[in-house]
Amino acid sequence: MHRDSQDSATNGESMLSLSFIIRELGDDPIIIQDMLQTFREVLLEFDSTISNKNELEGFRHLKIALHKIKPSIRMFNLSEPLKKIDDLEVKLNNEAEPIYVEAKVADLRKMIPPIITEIDRFALKYR
Repeated sequence: MHRDSQDSATNGESMLSLSFIIRELGDDPIIIQDMLQTFREVLLEFDSTISNKNELEGFRHLKIALHKIKPSIRMFNLSEPLKKIDDLEVKLNNEAEPIYVEAKVADLRKMIPPIITEIDRFALKYR
């Protein structure tokens, strides 16, 4: 069952893109469903980690969480969150002020619900 690989940010309908997955793994709905579900779980784990102030003390856990989420963000071509993550990593490496980091984390967390909505929309399309 071939789906249109235009399921992407470039078509104006979505911030999420499946083009990499379809190109590399094919358009089998089972594979796409699995990738979407895994990304959803990873994203929710990321949100949980970065929302826990105790986990962020010293920013060690934040750095690990940012590093872990980047491949998934890239795979789904989420350019705006990736840019924010890259910027935050640079600031963390340059010992950014906690207030700056907290504001950037809050910005990232605001992006998660719309991404989850997109994941769910695609999951319905590919079932």
